[in-house]
Amino acid sequence: GNSITATNTNGSVNIAGNGTGHINLNDDVDISSTLDVSGNTSLDGTLDVTGATTISNTLTVSGDNATTLGGDASIAGDLTVSGTLNLSGNLHVPGNFSHNGNGTYGNQNTDSHTFNGSVDFNHATNFDGVATFNNNLDLQDNDRILIGASDDLKIYHNNGDSFIDNNTDELKIGGTIRLVNGDNSETLALFTPNA
Repeated sequence: GNSITATNTNGSVNIAGNGTGHINLNDDVDISSTLDVSGNTSLDGTLDVTGATTISNTLTVSGDNATTLGGDASIAGDLTVSGTLNLSGNLHVPGNFSHNGNGTYGNQNTDSHTFNGSVDFNHATNFDGVATFNNNLDLQDNDRILIGASDDLKIYHNNGDSFIDNNTDELKIGGTIRLVNGDNSETLALFTPNA
């Protein structure tokens, strides 16, 4: 069977299993110092971390209980979320980030994202690669699409009107241009290039 040895040295507690089985903790566990786990860890309840989290392999979050990481999270492997993951700090995932549940995230630096659930980004999110949307990009009133290094081109809608603001040089639209009325039943103007 297993034997558990707990040692306390400068605030650190090491728990090592002797044998080939598992160590099962069936009650609440409060850890106020550093927790180092070198093997696999399965949590059937709620995980609430107030400090930084570093995971050297894959993190999978599933089930009905929420996982809350209060500090920064660095995950060396893939991150797969089918439950709820709340993160108030920075998220760094060099691998793939697959999201099928709910979550709230801070700043992110990940290699590949797949979001199939509801995700709230409360801080800046930078994409160095291509962002592909298979559904709508839903911007609310006065939310703007900003294009250019100095945000020279702005596309937005207020509570009544829609705007395309070009604040530098010319706004060029190529090809054949047709302006229609609101229900697309009448042509207001047609611009065609010379043959």
